[in-house]
Amino acid sequence: MRRTLRDIVVMSCFLWLIITLLGTFGQGGRRRPADYERMQQAIRGVLPSGSIGSAEIEDGSVASADIASGTIETGDIKDGTIASADIADGTVAPGDATTALKTKTSITQITLAQADQQKYVFVAPYACTISQISLVSDTATTSDAGTTNWTFQIANLTQTNDLLSSAYVGTNSAGLAADTVLDLSPNTNLTLTANDVLEFQATANNTPTDLTGAEIITVVEYY
Repeated sequence: MRRTLRDIVVMSCFLWLIITLLGTFGQGGRRRPADYERMQQAIRGVLPSGSIGSAEIEDGSVASADIASGTIETGDIKDGTIASADIADGTVAPGDATTALKTKTSITQITLAQADQQKYVFVAPYACTISQISLVSDTATTSDAGTTNWTFQIANLTQTNDLLSSAYVGTNSAGLAADTVLDLSPNTNLTLTANDVLEFQATANNTPTDLTGAEIITVVEYY
């Protein structure tokens, strides 16, 4: 016979009450330590490990309101336990998705010379938030140091503000390494409105590594 979770809990409580009363009156109102052990064993016998599975819980008997926030974590759910067929249409709303799931990527190829450069790299398709902007180059600039270097900035031309509170300075190990992602990590003015235009600005200080002919892409992550 199929038992609901409520039935099992009620049976456990009832059995615990009977054992408690028998222990009390059978020993003149005093319970010995052994009585407690027998009580625990009896209750464990009613609810042995693994006794409650999905088959014992009727459909609809547990609603989201019955589960306290944070009670179930990712580690509590075995791989493959929940399939797409188990989630009803409309159960998960767009606002329930994490930032990682909602993040999109826009990639633009740019060319630079050994001089100051400004390149369009992104147009906001809708109101969104920038989470990261990165560069990838096939040419390294790690030999640049001191006052001889490239500095990078991302400007919102529509809102006339910058996305980095101070320009990124590419010196020594902080410069471009060949075929390696360089995160610019924008930290201000990250919220865009639809059709905002972002521009990548590269400034050559003195005579840094010549990037003429280098293959460079900008990667804009947003949500």
